[in-house]
Amino acid sequence: MCENDTSGQQSKFRLVIIPKIQRMACTGLGFGLIALTSTANADEAARHYRIPLQSLDSGLLRLAADSGMEILFTANQVRGVTGNGLEGDMTPAQALSTLLQGSGVTYHFIDANTVTVAAADPNFRKTGFTNETPKPQSSSETTLPKVRVVAHSEADPYDPGNTNDPYNKSYAVTDSSTSTKTDTPLMETPASIQVIPKSVLHDQQAYRLEDVIKNVSGVQTQHSFGGDYETFVMRGFLQSTANYRNGIRIPATKFDLANVERVEVLKGTSAMLYGFGDPGGFISTTTKQPSADPYYSVEQRFGSYDFYRTEASATGPLSKEHGLNYRMDLSYLDTNSFRNTDKDRIFFAPTLSWQATSDTKLTLSYEHFDENNSYDNGTPAIELSGRGTGNAKLAPISRSTTFMDPNLTNTNTNDLIDFRIDQHINDKIKLNAGTVYSQNQKQWETVYLTRVDDRIPGSPEFGNVNRNYWFGPEKLDSLTAWVNGTFDFETYGVKHKVLLGGEYYNNNFEYQVAFGKIDTINIFRDDNPPGVSSAQLAQYRNQAPGYDIGTESTSKALYLQDQMTIWDKFHIMGGFRYDS
Repeated sequence: MCENDTSGQQSKFRLVIIPKIQRMACTGLGFGLIALTSTANADEAARHYRIPLQSLDSGLLRLAADSGMEILFTANQVRGVTGNGLEGDMTPAQALSTLLQGSGVTYHFIDANTVTVAAADPNFRKTGFTNETPKPQSSSETTLPKVRVVAHSEADPYDPGNTNDPYNKSYAVTDSSTSTKTDTPLMETPASIQVIPKSVLHDQQAYRLEDVIKNVSGVQTQHSFGGDYETFVMRGFLQSTANYRNGIRIPATKFDLANVERVEVLKGTSAMLYGFGDPGGFISTTTKQPSADPYYSVEQRFGSYDFYRTEASATGPLSKEHGLNYRMDLSYLDTNSFRNTDKDRIFFAPTLSWQATSDTKLTLSYEHFDENNSYDNGTPAIELSGRGTGNAKLAPISRSTTFMDPNLTNTNTNDLIDFRIDQHINDKIKLNAGTVYSQNQKQWETVYLTRVDDRIPGSPEFGNVNRNYWFGPEKLDSLTAWVNGTFDFETYGVKHKVLLGGEYYNNNFEYQVAFGKIDTINIFRDDNPPGVSSAQLAQYRNQAPGYDIGTESTSKALYLQDQMTIWDKFHIMGGFRYDS
């Protein structure tokens, strides 16, 4: 420690060097923290300063001696920086600001006569600001104010609540609306919900639901009807072919993940809010929304068996003045398989949002899904020891062998229109309503196998199986209209979040299918006839349908839910739903 009694001044100052190594000396200035202290107050009246132009560390030393302020800084942060000269009458705080002006060095008052000085780091920014006016302290002890330092971006890329950031990398999710239809923290939701965010979807390069479900416990993929549906077993229950999009039931369709923000899986019953459904739970995709911040991306993927997938996204404002934003997501898929089948898909989804007022938002979206898929029901199972022995296994044939016709393809087209309005009445009341229309059309051109003959091992018939055809159109239309109101209030110390809503659902399903036997083959022989001939193909397409079925179902529902919070830690949820 070095001390100096400057003649002609009203106070003393001390130069305290705290080196980073176990060494103390006046020459150790560059190793540690420098504290220039005295008893003067930086809020005192203006006085005359005359400090010539010199290095910043020398200028700070001179200013501390002349003003009586306690200035804290590290020599490494100001080495090589030139400060401004001072000439004139000013307060200590004004003198410090003038000395540092244009140097790239910032300062912050801790108390009335203590200030910290540090070089501004271009890679970081300070988000917790305090008043830079010196304030007197009530005691000799000083507590530094809380300062949060984050990366130099508009938001933390690992913030689980910042889902609108396209660069968000967080795997953590804190909120979900699947179980409650309200934005509720998962910790306060009395249901088992697992959410797979977009960072996981991107890192795993997922483009179909079965890729995502591998991350979810208690859920497995199930028979997909040759790749034309996506079905799952959840908690031991077979799920129907109805999946959910933004919490709305979309029956008998497949989803492309190009416009999916995240996938939410509710395990267990959901009848209180969603009505009839599967007891094991359901899967709901949440779609990406337009953003006022421009963002563009293009991805090209390559893989085995001629796998090619292109994804492109664009979003941004159409009119910032009127709050009109757009989004466009599209994808193209073309892939073969080790089983001599192929698939191609085109998907695009434009979305418009209009912030009509600060409390009113309207969103209109459209999706088009068009896929051609070669049907394949997999390798047949067989009981090698004879039927009834109970040891059925996959037949001992090459896994690449398929008995279908790769030249036949099923077409699957789905068009969806979604409109919703969100109205913010006040901090206690929120309303939203919408309607979703989906039309799914399929054209079946399928060859499939019946059960393999495994009654008598070693017989000429052992391994025989019938090949059958399934030709014809299928069409399914669904319409859902809904309205929800959320009301927050408190009664006798109990906080309530009440959801009151109604839903109308209509479903029309029809198909005309011709089916029958083509021939009999043996799965262990290599001389099986080729696929369907052109003559057979024409015959099957023109044959009268064996099934000509049309059904319509309609439901109307009212539901009520109350989420109660007691003592800010005890959460109770109850409600009911009436379906007609």
